[in-house]
Amino acid sequence: MTSSGGNMGENLASLIGITLIGLTIIIYFYVENFIWERYMRYTYTVWGAFLWAVIGIMTKDFSYDVNTFIAFGLLGMTFILFIVKIILSIWRSHAKPLYIALSPAPQMI
Repeated sequence: MTSSGGNMGENLASLIGITLIGLTIIIYFYVENFIWERYMRYTYTVWGAFLWAVIGIMTKDFSYDVNTFIAFGLLGMTFILFIVKIILSIWRSHAKPLYIALSPAPQMI
């Protein structure tokens, strides 16, 4: 996001990137749990990738500036949304199961 001829600094470019990642995580959480919930109820792998990406952002160039603290907040938000996803999946699997197992038909002997 930085360019040699532009006037955007590295801190501003990092802030824009972290903000876009945060918005992506929030939008994905909403779509996954409320729009496509039936199809994505037991999909958890994406959250591991989100957590890994945010941890990578924090460890790449750790310094005590605003972007690092925003990345810590993003990590906390991602972890909390992941826990909420697990709780919603457990609750919905009991309240609204995707399928109802029917008793098997009696067999003639």
